[in-house]
Amino acid sequence: PDGRERDAWETPTGATVRLFESAGGLRYHLTPPETALDDDAVATLARARDRLAAAADSEAGSANVVHAVADESTPVEQVRTLLNRHTRGNGALDHCFGDERVTDVVVSAPVAESPVRVRVDGERATTNVRLTPRGGAALASALRRASGRPLSRAEPTVDAVVETPGGP
Repeated sequence: PDGRERDAWETPTGATVRLFESAGGLRYHLTPPETALDDDAVATLARARDRLAAAADSEAGSANVVHAVADESTPVEQVRTLLNRHTRGNGALDHCFGDERVTDVVVSAPVAESPVRVRVDGERATTNVRLTPRGGAALASALRRASGRPLSRAEPTVDAVVETPGGP
Protein backbone atom coordinates (compact mmCIF):
# COMPACT_ATOMS: atom_id res chain seq x y z
CA PRO A 1 0.00 0.00 0.00
CA ASP A 2 1.00 3.59 -0.62
CA GLY A 3 1.66 5.93 2.26
CA ARG A 4 3.39 5.89 5.60
CA GLU A 5 2.80 3.02 8.00
CA ARG A 6 1.34 4.42 11.22
CA ASP A 7 0.77 1.23 13.20
CA ALA A 8 0.62 -2.56 12.95
CA TRP A 9 -0.96 -5.25 15.15
CA GLU A 10 -2.35 -8.76 15.15
CA THR A 11 -6.07 -9.38 15.67
CA PRO A 12 -7.39 -12.12 17.98
CA THR A 13 -8.26 -14.06 14.81
CA GLY A 14 -4.59 -14.19 13.80
CA ALA A 15 -4.74 -11.61 11.00
CA THR A 16 -2.12 -8.89 10.71
CA VAL A 17 -3.32 -5.31 10.30
CA ARG A 18 -1.15 -2.47 9.08
CA LEU A 19 -2.56 1.03 9.21
CA PHE A 20 -1.27 3.46 6.57
CA GLU A 21 -1.67 7.21 6.17
CA SER A 22 -1.66 8.66 2.67
CA ALA A 23 -2.99 11.61 0.72
CA GLY A 24 -6.06 9.48 -0.07
CA GLY A 25 -6.82 8.93 3.62
CA LEU A 26 -6.35 6.18 6.15
CA ARG A 27 -5.88 2.61 4.86
CA TYR A 28 -6.54 -0.51 6.99
CA HIS A 29 -4.53 -3.26 5.30
CA LEU A 30 -5.56 -6.75 6.42
CA THR A 31 -3.37 -9.82 5.87
CA PRO A 32 -5.31 -12.95 6.87
CA PRO A 33 -3.48 -15.90 8.45
CA GLU A 34 -4.26 -18.17 5.50
CA THR A 35 -1.68 -16.29 3.45
CA ALA A 36 0.98 -18.07 5.55
CA LEU A 37 -0.26 -21.56 4.62
CA ASP A 38 2.00 -23.63 2.41
CA ASP A 39 0.71 -25.10 -0.87
CA ASP A 40 -0.09 -28.49 0.70
CA ALA A 41 -2.19 -26.91 3.46
CA VAL A 42 -4.05 -24.77 0.90
CA ALA A 43 -4.76 -27.90 -1.16
CA THR A 44 -6.02 -29.67 1.99
CA LEU A 45 -8.29 -26.70 2.74
CA ALA A 46 -9.71 -26.86 -0.80
CA ARG A 47 -10.29 -30.63 -0.56
CA ALA A 48 -11.97 -30.21 2.83
CA ARG A 49 -14.21 -27.42 1.48
CA ASP A 50 -15.22 -29.55 -1.51
CA ARG A 51 -15.91 -32.58 0.68
CA LEU A 52 -17.95 -30.52 3.14
CA ALA A 53 -19.97 -29.00 0.29
CA ALA A 54 -20.65 -32.45 -1.17
CA ALA A 55 -21.56 -34.05 2.17
CA ALA A 56 -25.14 -35.25 2.24
CA ASP A 57 -24.84 -35.82 5.99
CA SER A 58 -25.39 -32.58 7.87
CA GLU A 59 -23.36 -34.06 10.76
CA ALA A 60 -20.20 -33.86 8.63
CA GLY A 61 -18.35 -31.39 10.81
CA SER A 62 -15.34 -29.43 9.66
CA ALA A 63 -13.03 -31.29 12.05
CA ASN A 64 -14.09 -34.66 10.63
CA VAL A 65 -13.74 -33.45 7.06
CA VAL A 66 -10.30 -31.94 7.61
CA HIS A 67 -9.03 -35.08 9.36
CA ALA A 68 -10.37 -37.19 6.48
CA VAL A 69 -8.39 -35.28 3.82
CA ALA A 70 -5.30 -34.23 5.81
CA ASP A 71 -1.93 -35.92 5.97
CA GLU A 72 0.49 -35.92 8.88
CA SER A 73 2.09 -32.60 7.86
CA THR A 74 -1.19 -30.65 7.73
CA PRO A 75 -1.79 -28.00 10.40
CA VAL A 76 -5.22 -29.54 11.07
CA GLU A 77 -6.49 -27.06 13.67
CA GLN A 78 -5.52 -24.06 11.54
CA VAL A 79 -7.16 -25.54 8.44
CA ARG A 80 -10.30 -26.40 10.45
CA THR A 81 -10.50 -22.83 11.80
CA LEU A 82 -10.15 -21.39 8.29
CA LEU A 83 -12.75 -23.79 6.90
CA ASN A 84 -15.21 -22.71 9.61
CA ARG A 85 -14.47 -19.02 9.00
CA HIS A 86 -15.22 -19.33 5.30
CA THR A 87 -18.18 -21.76 5.48
CA ARG A 88 -19.98 -20.93 8.73
CA GLY A 89 -18.54 -17.49 9.44
CA ASN A 90 -18.15 -14.28 7.49
CA GLY A 91 -14.83 -14.93 5.77
CA ALA A 92 -12.33 -12.08 5.90
CA LEU A 93 -14.89 -9.86 7.63
CA ASP A 94 -14.51 -11.99 10.78
CA HIS A 95 -11.05 -10.43 11.15
CA CYS A 96 -12.58 -6.93 11.09
CA PHE A 97 -15.38 -7.98 13.43
CA GLY A 98 -12.82 -9.53 15.79
CA ASP A 99 -10.49 -6.52 15.89
CA GLU A 100 -11.05 -4.70 19.21
CA ARG A 101 -9.90 -1.45 17.62
CA VAL A 102 -12.68 -1.56 14.99
CA THR A 103 -16.07 -0.23 16.06
CA ASP A 104 -17.90 -0.09 12.71
CA VAL A 105 -17.72 -2.11 9.52
CA VAL A 106 -19.36 -0.55 6.44
CA VAL A 107 -20.18 -2.50 3.29
CA SER A 108 -21.60 -0.59 0.31
CA ALA A 109 -23.07 -1.73 -2.99
CA PRO A 110 -21.86 -2.83 -5.40
CA VAL A 111 -19.89 -5.04 -2.99
CA ALA A 112 -17.51 -6.47 -5.60
CA GLU A 113 -16.37 -2.98 -6.58
CA SER A 114 -16.47 -1.18 -3.24
CA PRO A 115 -13.86 -1.82 -0.56
CA VAL A 116 -15.11 -2.48 2.96
CA ARG A 117 -14.64 0.53 5.22
CA VAL A 118 -14.06 0.49 8.98
CA ARG A 119 -13.89 2.88 11.89
CA VAL A 120 -10.62 2.09 13.66
CA ASP A 121 -9.61 3.98 16.78
CA GLY A 122 -12.40 6.45 16.00
CA GLU A 123 -11.19 7.22 12.47
CA ARG A 124 -12.65 6.11 9.14
CA ALA A 125 -10.42 3.93 7.01
CA THR A 126 -10.69 2.11 3.70
CA THR A 127 -9.66 -1.55 3.75
CA ASN A 128 -8.19 -3.87 1.16
CA VAL A 129 -11.17 -6.22 1.74
CA ARG A 130 -13.84 -6.64 -0.92
CA LEU A 131 -16.74 -9.06 -0.96
CA THR A 132 -17.95 -11.20 -3.80
CA PRO A 133 -21.60 -10.73 -4.80
CA ARG A 134 -22.34 -14.09 -3.13
CA GLY A 135 -20.49 -13.00 0.02
CA GLY A 136 -22.45 -9.75 0.08
CA ALA A 137 -25.75 -11.62 -0.21
CA ALA A 138 -24.73 -13.97 2.63
CA LEU A 139 -23.76 -11.01 4.81
CA ALA A 140 -27.06 -9.23 4.08
CA SER A 141 -28.92 -12.39 5.07
CA ALA A 142 -26.94 -12.68 8.32
CA LEU A 143 -27.63 -9.01 9.11
CA ARG A 144 -31.36 -9.46 8.49
CA ARG A 145 -31.38 -12.47 10.85
CA ALA A 146 -29.32 -10.72 13.53
CA SER A 147 -31.32 -7.49 13.50
CA GLY A 148 -34.79 -8.79 12.67
CA ARG A 149 -35.07 -5.88 10.26
CA PRO A 150 -35.20 -5.74 6.47
CA LEU A 151 -32.24 -4.54 4.46
CA SER A 152 -33.29 -2.83 1.23
CA ARG A 153 -32.85 0.34 -0.79
CA ALA A 154 -35.54 1.94 1.36
CA GLU A 155 -33.71 0.83 4.55
CA PRO A 156 -30.06 0.55 3.43
CA THR A 157 -28.47 0.53 6.90
CA VAL A 158 -28.76 -1.85 9.80
CA ASP A 159 -27.20 -1.86 13.25
CA ALA A 160 -26.57 -5.44 14.34
CA VAL A 161 -24.20 -7.71 16.20
CA VAL A 162 -23.02 -10.47 13.88
CA GLU A 163 -22.18 -13.85 15.34
CA THR A 164 -18.84 -15.23 14.29
CA PRO A 165 -17.61 -18.80 14.82
CA GLY A 166 -15.57 -17.62 17.83
CA GLY A 167 -18.41 -15.56 19.37
CA PRO A 168 -20.00 -12.15 18.68
